[in-house]
Amino acid sequence: MYEDLTYRRGFLLLEAGRDADRSPIGGWDVVPLDRYRLHAHPKLRHAGAEDGDDRLLLLGRVFDPINGVADADAILDTLLDRLAASDERFFDYLDCLSGRFVLFVEGDGRAFALGDATGNRALFYDDDSADPRLASHPGILAGIGGYERTDGAETILDVEAPWFPGAATPYSEVKLLTPNTLLSLPDAEVTRFFPREPLPSNPLTDGLVAEVADIFETSVELLGREADLSLSLSAGLDSRVSLAATRDVSDEVYYNTWMTGEADKEVETVTELCERLGIECALTDLSEEPDDEFLEVFMRNTAGMSRWNRARNAYNLHRRDAPGEDAVEIRSNVSEIARTFYRDRFTFLPDEVRAETFAKLYAYEAGSDYVQGKYEEFVDRTDFSEENIFNYDIYDLFYWECRIGCWLSLWLLETSIAQEEVSLFNNRRLLKKMLSVPYEKRRSDELFHRVIRELWPECLNVPINPHKESSFEGMDRLDRFLSGAILRAPAPAYMKIRKMRRSI
Repeated sequence: MYEDLTYRRGFLLLEAGRDADRSPIGGWDVVPLDRYRLHAHPKLRHAGAEDGDDRLLLLGRVFDPINGVADADAILDTLLDRLAASDERFFDYLDCLSGRFVLFVEGDGRAFALGDATGNRALFYDDDSADPRLASHPGILAGIGGYERTDGAETILDVEAPWFPGAATPYSEVKLLTPNTLLSLPDAEVTRFFPREPLPSNPLTDGLVAEVADIFETSVELLGREADLSLSLSAGLDSRVSLAATRDVSDEVYYNTWMTGEADKEVETVTELCERLGIECALTDLSEEPDDEFLEVFMRNTAGMSRWNRARNAYNLHRRDAPGEDAVEIRSNVSEIARTFYRDRFTFLPDEVRAETFAKLYAYEAGSDYVQGKYEEFVDRTDFSEENIFNYDIYDLFYWECRIGCWLSLWLLETSIAQEEVSLFNNRRLLKKMLSVPYEKRRSDELFHRVIRELWPECLNVPINPHKESSFEGMDRLDRFLSGAILRAPAPAYMKIRKMRRSI
C-alpha cells in the first residue's frame, strides 16, 4: 500500500561500471556522469551543467536570495564560472545559496560532494567500501553493503534519542556528512571548507536589520516563482519571522498549524494571530496513529533512527489533502544557530573544544564509550578545532553542525514521505550576518523582533509563546546556572542528575 513511499525523494550515487546498476528500487531516474552514475527518485528535482571538464549535478531545490536568482540552471552556471576561477570564489558563491540540496562536482581530476548550508538534505556515505557510494538514506547503503547495526547504536535506539551522535548512523560503515564539510571521492575523505575567515562583529543597526529582512522577503518571492507555498505556524519566534516574510503574498500561502491533541496550547495563540492579521489558517491534526504497513516503510526510510511519534507526524502529513504534495512547506528551524542556544542554557561552558562536553550536550548515554567515541571522531574527522573555526563561538558552530545538521536533517528525511520542506534561515550568508551581532543582542532576540517589525509589524500584536512564560521571575537564570554546574560533573553523575531532573 505504501511501497511508493520507500526512500521517497531519495538518491543513490555509485561508481559507473562496478555496482552502478544496484538501485534500491525500480522506476528511479538514471543520470550517467563521467565516473559515476546517479539513481534519483522521480520526485527528487535534479539538474546538471558542464563546462569543459567540469561537471555539476544538483539534487534538490536551490535558490539565491542574495542576488535574487530562482533558476537552478542559472545558479549552476554561476557555480561553474566560479569553480573555473578558484575554489575560494566557488565557496563564496555557495554561501549565497538557500534551499535543500546536495551538490556533486566533477572536474580537474577530482570529485567531491557537499550539502546545503546546514545539511537539511542529508548526505550519507559508505566509509567502508572500496567504491564510492553516496545516498540520501542510510538504509540504502546498509542494504547494498549488507551491514548490521552495531551494539552501541542499539543502545541509542533503545533510549529513543531524537538523533544520533556526531556523524553516526546505526551502521558503523555508514556516516552522515555534517555541514560545512565536503566529501572527496573516491577516498571518502572529509574536508572542512567553512569558516574560511574570522566572523566580523557588527552592531545591530537599522541597516543590518533591513539587509536580513530583505533576504527573508526575497526568499519567499523566489520560492513562490517555482512552487505553491505553505507555512506551518507555531506560537514561537522563528515561525513569526517566517510569517512576517510572507506579507506580500499572504493571499497565496496555505497557512496551517499542527495539533497533536485537544489540549495543544499553541493552537489558541496561532488562531488569534491569524484572526488579527486577516489570514486563514488550517488545522493539521497529527493525532491519528499510523498503521503497521506505513510504520514499516517509515522505519526502513529512517533506518529505525526515528521516534514513534514522528512516524505519526509523517503519517498524518501524508494523509492530508492540502496543500498538495508538490507544494513547498516553509519551516522555521535553523534560526536557533544564531540564538545562543547552548550558551543560553548552560553557564560555565569550557572555551575549548572537548568531545566530552559535546557528549554531555547530546545528553543520551553521554558516559558511554560509543557516544564519547562518536564525538571524538567528529572532532578529528571534521577538523573541528579552535584554529579552524576562527572566532566563531564553539557552541554556535557545534549546534549548527551536530544538532541542526543531524537532528533536523533526520526530521526532514522523515517528512519527505509527505512533502518537500525548506527553511528560510538555511543560508550561510544570512547566518553569518545574524551571528555577527553582539552576543547579548542575539540572546535577547532583539534582531528577530526588529526584523518582524520591518516586514510585518502587526505580527507582534500577539505574544510569542505565552504558554511558556515562567511563573517565577528569575527561574530561567537559576535553571541556566544549575544546568551549567551539573554539566561540569563527571559524565556518569551528569547523566544520573539529568534523569532525576527529567522525572521531577
